[in-house]
Amino acid sequence: MSDLQIPIAAPVDSRGLKSASEEPAEAGPITPRGLLSRSYWVFAVVLLVQIAAYYAFVAREISGAYPFANDQAAYLSKSHQIFESMLTQGIFSSLWQGMTGKEPTGMLMPSEAAFLYLLFGVSRAVALSVHLLHWLLLQVIVFATFSKLTRSATWGYYAVGLLLLMSSPFQFVGGMFDFRIDFSAACLLGIVCSLVIYTQCSSDRRATWYLAGACVYAICLRHILLVFLGAAFGIISAVLLVGYFRATRTERLVLRVSLRSFLVPTFCMSLGGLLMIAVKYQAFYSYYVIGHLIGSENEVRAAEYGVNAIGRYAYYPLSIAQQHLGYPALVVLGLVFVLFLVQAVVLRLGRSGEAPAAPSGPVESGKAATVFIALLIAVTMAVLTANIAKSPVVGSMLMAPILLLFALLTRAIVTTSSAWQSRRSHRLLMLIPLAVFVLGTARTLQSYSGRTSLTRARSQFEQLPRAYRAIGDYLTLFNVETPNFFSDRLTDYQAPAAVQASYYEMTGRRFGVVDAVGGNVVLRNFQPFREFLQDADVAMISENIAFEDVQSPMPTVQMFRDNASEIRSLVSTRMAKVDEVMINDRIVGVYVKPRAQVEGISGGWITSRGIKIKVLRDWLPGKQFLLIKGSTILTEHIKGPLNGSVTDLGSGESLPLKIVLGPTDYVAEIDLRGHSFALGKWVELHLKFDRFFVPRKAGVSPDDRELVVLEPRIIRFERASTLALTPATVAPKLGKPLKR
Repeated sequence: MSDLQIPIAAPVDSRGLKSASEEPAEAGPITPRGLLSRSYWVFAVVLLVQIAAYYAFVAREISGAYPFANDQAAYLSKSHQIFESMLTQGIFSSLWQGMTGKEPTGMLMPSEAAFLYLLFGVSRAVALSVHLLHWLLLQVIVFATFSKLTRSATWGYYAVGLLLLMSSPFQFVGGMFDFRIDFSAACLLGIVCSLVIYTQCSSDRRATWYLAGACVYAICLRHILLVFLGAAFGIISAVLLVGYFRATRTERLVLRVSLRSFLVPTFCMSLGGLLMIAVKYQAFYSYYVIGHLIGSENEVRAAEYGVNAIGRYAYYPLSIAQQHLGYPALVVLGLVFVLFLVQAVVLRLGRSGEAPAAPSGPVESGKAATVFIALLIAVTMAVLTANIAKSPVVGSMLMAPILLLFALLTRAIVTTSSAWQSRRSHRLLMLIPLAVFVLGTARTLQSYSGRTSLTRARSQFEQLPRAYRAIGDYLTLFNVETPNFFSDRLTDYQAPAAVQASYYEMTGRRFGVVDAVGGNVVLRNFQPFREFLQDADVAMISENIAFEDVQSPMPTVQMFRDNASEIRSLVSTRMAKVDEVMINDRIVGVYVKPRAQVEGISGGWITSRGIKIKVLRDWLPGKQFLLIKGSTILTEHIKGPLNGSVTDLGSGESLPLKIVLGPTDYVAEIDLRGHSFALGKWVELHLKFDRFFVPRKAGVSPDDRELVVLEPRIIRFERASTLALTPATVAPKLGKPLKR
């Protein structure tokens, strides 16, 4: 029978923090009662300290800051959208829509955050609680697994201590304080590995379903985990199936537990994966096949981090060692491994002439779980390395599996030498796992006491909320639900999603957005942006400084650099500047499309009473014409040409007006040249028409209103006339409109 076919049997270890006589002969299910015993109170205290330190850190360093690093702004905006939908459409339908969206990476986390908003209110701390819950759950499951399997809480503390040593949770980008799916996905991968260890040594059939549920949940949260977990479970299941059919009847009885613990998760993931692919096939193809396999963005992303053809193979090992594990943790792991190995060698050499004492229980065999975790690490590393594009974030997914594998290997070293150990030497040896837990806890508390780079540079971004509020207030004032947003820099603080998320956190008001770039970094043609800027609603533009991103490998950045002067010209001539802020030593102008408020609309129609058009006075200097466009129906009932008048309510003077009425559309143009408007925040213009019709008298409907045309759908300023209007074209003063 091969090593893969041997289930892990729980050993009898009477030298830990808890006596073996207090435990059953075999590892039972993980129960809350077991976790609350006296051996675990220190662990519970450490968890509570982590929770308190986490929220204090978020309040001090994260809340109030803009959502850095691009991706998390999009996830925050999605969670806000789902929450707003819950308030209007109901909780269950909104959560279902959020979880079944077409996004290719996985959208379970925004739905979880939206549900937490319902319970605790909308804030960055509540959103980031999703990461904290996954992180704490990983620690609890790892602690319970190793404590039960070894019947010693010492090894539970040891395994958790290894997790607490790593730097990955406190990475500024991709860590616990970055609301993107990578950190939670890394925790779930560790939970799956821990449950694999547990199912291999437990006769509790429920553990297999816990494992299957964790696998399905993991691939729902981060879809790419289907590739990593599916490959590892599939290979192990295939090997076990071959061994099962070739084994004797007695051997098959032993293999059933291992086979079941791998086949059930494999089946559940396969079913869930097929459903996801069927629903999101087009999204997967566009994002992974085109974006990561055959598209040109891979080379751009690799060049962004300076990865060449040779460096791509060393990128993730170095990233894991330097960024996600960290040099202090590497030193601790090296010392622990050497100490365990030396003691095993010394004990064997010192008692080479003696036969080992008979073990007091079955010897632990973690080979099946060890092989699975090693295979999972190898598959994940191979897929990440094969992808030309590199990311400093995704390496965190391997941290928990690597550390759990290290825990299994070092535990195996201790187990092989335990037969030669005296009780005193064993107790001394158990100080090493406890020291690892103490060092890990100290490492975590030290990280919570630090400062983030965003906080250290807070003075550079203190004016940023003012820019966000100016944009959001403008969109709210004119009820622009889906604005066209342009930014000439691919920076996280000028991203449309960052404005969305930050404004919602500040005011509770949300708007959609049309992003001119959409995250595409390989755009080279400026013509679509030239057209986009003709009708852009909002723009954030760098003012009068050199475009310093000359070395950026992104074609989109280079395109904006080459057309910087034209961008500024288009924005300054067609838009109005509402604010100017200093961000990161850069002057950024906030521009909006000049708009007007319209009063007097009746059921979607302009009536014989006319409409009042309100325009912010600050937008008028330099503006030549006010263009009004709309649709109309039943124009045959307005007999003759349609004329009108425009009166400045502040001064009482009339302004030149020209109207063109077509079968389905109308255009009105007000000449603003040479007119002096009264002081005040708003300029109010009264527009009236000389004709109307009554639907009841026309035999169209029982409506008795005096209707003219439908409400305007476009009101904007133009520098040149589109209707060949001249200052001499002055409409006559109108009294009562002519009845038709």
